[in-house]
This record gives sequence, structure tokens and C-alpha cells, in this order.
Amino acid sequence: MGRSTFYDQDLASINIEADSTFSGGVYPTRITFSTMKTSVSLERMRIDSLGNVGIRTTTPVASLHVSGAYGSNAAVIVDQLNNGDILAASASGTTKFVISNTGAVTIGNSTDGLVFSPTTANNSVYSGAARPTKTITLSPEYAGAVLTASGSATTNGSMTSDASPSANFRTYYEWTSTQASLNDYTVAVRVTLPQDFGAWVTGNSITVNFNTASTNNTTNKLDVYVYNPSSSTTTPVTYKLSNVSGTDKTWTNVNITDTELNNGITWNTAGQTATFYLKMYASGTYNYTQIGNIVLNYKAKF
Repeated sequence: MGRSTFYDQDLASINIEADSTFSGGVYPTRITFSTMKTSVSLERMRIDSLGNVGIRTTTPVASLHVSGAYGSNAAVIVDQLNNGDILAASASGTTKFVISNTGAVTIGNSTDGLVFSPTTANNSVYSGAARPTKTITLSPEYAGAVLTASGSATTNGSMTSDASPSANFRTYYEWTSTQASLNDYTVAVRVTLPQDFGAWVTGNSITVNFNTASTNNTTNKLDVYVYNPSSSTTTPVTYKLSNVSGTDKTWTNVNITDTELNNGITWNTAGQTATFYLKMYASGTYNYTQIGNIVLNYKAKF
């Protein structure tokens, strides 16, 4: 194929020419656009045989490839004069990136994505799968915790707090009682969900670490209650009763799932304060109940 050139009297030209060697019925072509700034006509843009558009490059490697030095100017300037988005990018028809008319940038979408906004107080908001997981760990002695009989009439025993060098210096509360029957005492602690709380993680949202001397819940055990007075002043959000170690004197967890925290009476909103009642039981000479860390796992919204 020969070269076809279209030009005006100022020598700006459009050229249609072979992009590579013609062979076997394959005829790759390209279109180039040239302009003259001084006395030499230079190529400014081309559309190659693959359909790639190159501006100031003769070897475009993408659908749009912009190259060159522009001084203090941006390489690409998009000026939206109406109310639509400034820029939107998609993959296989699904929008992945948007710059809105307000300057807000969305990566992903409002279901699973991240939004940065220059016009809102909290200028970044996560949603769905894009939300990062955060953890709150409360270690004994819990800040603001109190010890309470919590209406129990069987409170003969001893409550202590300690650290265990043999267990990586784990800190814990311990309740013991030498009474023949179970006696109990309660550690109560208030926890407020932070302002970036978006939702509980799926699965074990809260764990309460504990240890009992025996696997027999008639000699020692732990009851866990979670109350949210803004949801109900009488009924707990959830409770786990008669918890014991799976093996004598072995630390384990009470697990509370997101389903339990989101069902009926709930605790699932930033700023809400719940009270944990950790009721510890013991009896006999050698039995005890210990409680350690309380861990909360949640999805942050910003």
C-alpha cells in the first residue's frame, strides 16, 4: 500500500500508511496526524493497527497513551462544564473509578468501595468488602471496670488480679472460693463502640479469654452477659452460660458472633455503650475461674 497524505496550506497533515509489512492477506495500517510549530512538520498523534491512540508517542501500548513534557501543565486536562461526573473508568462494563463533579473520588462503588470527598466532615468512607478490620483489646485490669456482687447471695471467696510469666505475662482476674458449693463474683466493664465503627466482622466478633481449673461446670464456670441499655435495659444483647475450659487449667475463649450482636436486641452502632458482666464461679479448695483479654473485631467505615 502506498502512503496517502491530506494536508492544508500550513502543512498540517493526516497520513494513512502501512503500520507493518503486508503479508498473507493481512494489511496493518495506521493513521498519523502531524502539525508544524516552526519549519518542521512533526507527528503529534497516531492510531495504530491495533486501534491504540498515541499522543506524542509513536509506540502507543494502551487504548490511550499520552506522553511528553508539558512544563507546569498536566499531561491530561478534563474540564466538565455540565453536571455529570468528571471521569469514570470501567472494567468489562462495571464501574471501578469515578471522579464526581464535586471532586469526590470513588474507588469501587457504594456497596464495596472507598470514597474520598473534599466536601464532607469525614472525608473518606469505606463500604462493604473495602472496610478495613480493626481490633480493640481490653486487658485486665480493664480500664473503668468495677467488681460487683450483682445481686448474688453467694459471694464468699477471693478476687485477685495478677500476671503470669509462664503465659507470656498474661494479665488476668481470678476468683476462688473454698465453699463446698459454687460462689460467684462479677467483673463489670463498659465498652463504647468507636466513631469509625461500621459493622462487626463476620464470625467471631468478640472473644473473652478465660481459664477454669476444672472442666466440670459444677465446680467452676464463667457466665458472660452483654447489655446495651440503649436497646434494652432488662434483656441482654447476648449471653453465654456455664463456660469451662476444654482441658483442666487451659486458656480458651467464649466467642460471640456478629449474628448474636445484630439480632433483635442489638449492639452495632458507633457511639453505643454496652456493659459486659463477667460472672465468675468457683468452689472447693483447688477450683478457680480466671478471665483475661476481651477482644472486639469490627469493620471500620473510615
